Amino acid sequence: MMKYFIRIFSMLLFCAVSLSCGDDDEFTNGREFVVDGDVLPSFVVETLSGESVSSESLSERPCVLVFFHTGCGDCRRELPVINDLYEEFSSEVNFLCIARQQGADEVGSYWEEAKLSLPVAPQETRTIYNLFAERGIPRVYVCESGGRISARFTERVGKKKLRKAIEGVLNR
Repeated sequence: MMKYFIRIFSMLLFCAVSLSCGDDDEFTNGREFVVDGDVLPSFVVETLSGESVSSESLSERPCVLVFFHTGCGDCRRELPVINDLYEEFSSEVNFLCIARQQGADEVGSYWEEAKLSLPVAPQETRTIYNLFAERGIPRVYVCESGGRISARFTERVGKKKLRKAIEGVLNR
């Protein structure tokens, strides 16, 4: 009987962890509205530091754009990896993280707790995110100077793949 309860508990725990990054209907990544070769859609956000960043200013150099939510396990795993690459490439590449449906207090607290230095813009809505896709985070776009998307990643990014994509837009 105890084995039965342990099995049920394990299955429920697995389901809860597996769905931690999604909405009720987020079992798939859904439709993508921008793909490799497209130019970033036009948007403007305000970062936690009060800086206004537009897709145009972001695209003045090669850039990495990240959509995330601090309650997402995959995001929590990938953000420190992206932060490491930010520290390595920030002199040549613009980076910006945009929260999906999270306010400044929650995002700022997590940024401080995780000791992240990446520029971040809280967004309490999905307005900007919805220019890119229906669902699925983390979502990472690597763009050439000028904003043309060279590579995109969803959920599991990995340092090696992301570094290769960044080096690709830097023509290394």
